Amino acid sequence: MNFKRALAAGTVATAILTGGTMSATAASAQVATPSTPAGMEIGQQGIINLILNVNKTLDKVSVLRDVGQVKIVSIEHSLNKLINQSDVLSHKVVVLHHFLRNCNVLSCFVIDNFLNKLHVKIGDIVAIELLNGNDIKLFRRPLV
Repeated sequence: MNFKRALAAGTVATAILTGGTMSATAASAQVATPSTPAGMEIGQQGIINLILNVNKTLDKVSVLRDVGQVKIVSIEHSLNKLINQSDVLSHKVVVLHHFLRNCNVLSCFVIDNFLNKLHVKIGDIVAIELLNGNDIKLFRRPLV
């Protein structure tokens, strides 16, 4: 499945899951890196955007010199199912896992220590969001 078809399928599936509709031009415009003001929760489309833009996020994580607060948020079962069924999204999550397992910078050590204290596996993390103040939000698969 090529990237554009997978992206379109993921966007349509998200629209169906959230009850909304999107035009083809709106779908392609929404692939930009989401930014959320402090205190606002990110929705399913925002998490999908974070997954799709994982390389940009990982570039920022790799040069982060000071980590603020680290927080974990569980995603919904329906979003986890969408990630598992999409070749593109699941590949991007694998890229994230590979980075976190092989990273040798301060921010990765902070994330790894945080996950270890909570007994959360790297394989459970599907996305990372960098917030203001160098805070990090990790999105994990839902608990069974």
